Amino acid sequence: MTTRLAPEYRSLHKVAKRHGWTVTRRARHLEWRPPHGAGWVITSLTPSDHRSWKNDRAALRRAGLPIPH
Repeated sequence: MTTRLAPEYRSLHKVAKRHGWTVTRRARHLEWRPPHGAGWVITSLTPSDHRSWKNDRAALRRAGLPIPH
């Protein structure tokens, strides 16, 4: 991925790649797809809400990405 990511999302991207997830840029969003194919998550490339980082982490955790609490 050649897009600049915020440091928080960069660390999530590394974890996702390590676990076989595919992360694709779609216009102004990121599409996170797990290796099993179900439960993909769309996140904003430039979130404007201060809570979005925590909400995105929770959504990815619910979709199966092993992120520690």
